[in-house]
Amino acid sequence: MGTSTEKTDYLPGFTRLNHKAFLYVPKGANGETLNGIQSQTQRGAGPPPTLIYLSTWMNAQDRHIAKFVEYYQKLYPSSPILLAKSTSADFFFNSSSRQRQELAPAVATVRAYDARDRESNTQGGGILVHALSNGGSGHISLTSQLYFKETGQPLPMKALILDSTPGKARIVDGAVTLTHNAPRAWYILWPLRLFFAIFVAVFYVLPDMLGWESLASMNWRILNSRDPDYLASDAVRSYIYSDGDTDMRAMDIEAHAREATAAGIRVIEQENFHDTVHVAHMRHDPERYWGVVQQTWLAAHKG
Repeated sequence: MGTSTEKTDYLPGFTRLNHKAFLYVPKGANGETLNGIQSQTQRGAGPPPTLIYLSTWMNAQDRHIAKFVEYYQKLYPSSPILLAKSTSADFFFNSSSRQRQELAPAVATVRAYDARDRESNTQGGGILVHALSNGGSGHISLTSQLYFKETGQPLPMKALILDSTPGKARIVDGAVTLTHNAPRAWYILWPLRLFFAIFVAVFYVLPDMLGWESLASMNWRILNSRDPDYLASDAVRSYIYSDGDTDMRAMDIEAHAREATAAGIRVIEQENFHDTVHVAHMRHDPERYWGVVQQTWLAAHKG
């Protein structure tokens, strides 16, 4: 499979691995400072990540993804960034097996950087995973399944940031989520919401009622799985969410955090922004948001 450098106004310097996965490798990525920005290592907050795996929400636009990329480039200027995008097709038309196939380049990238880290004389900081919404965390779950199938080992990461995820499938919430970008005219909006409500019921609610595992339920389970360990058992994590998010309910995310703690997973932060909407917490208060990211990464290296 060939690769090419993606020329966009918002995500310059990324190499296209396939339509879903992209990789950014900073020039001189050997721990030195870049563009005059002081590295995280020099600030005494732990070594920079060997790799940052950023998995974005459904149909995220590049100009919005770029805000997260830019902050990571400032925080950890020597760290490569693996980007995985998700689309609405992943929720309704692409099977989990097909999505795992599409994530093969992402898995290969994780394996390559993890091997490089293990083989180096001075081990790097490890892998930092950041997932946004169920689209992002779903791709992390599928990546971990494929990684486990190929290696027999859990996804090697030091820390996991879960932003606005995981959530449970709810018919009304799902219909609203899937029509965020629809025209506001009632004669367009309401038929679309009815259409998507039926879709959510058929693909997510009904399967769970019949004893079949929907993608949302599978994602919920795998993120906390300990039999087998799909995610490294010693990895720490933090949840970022909001009472104001009507797409992924705070009560669901808090329930998942409690299950994670009961499973022996170290939950560093449960940061409730209270009045922000879905995946808008970083935009609302970037200092607070990236403080959680940095504290989580630092906790991963304090043991």
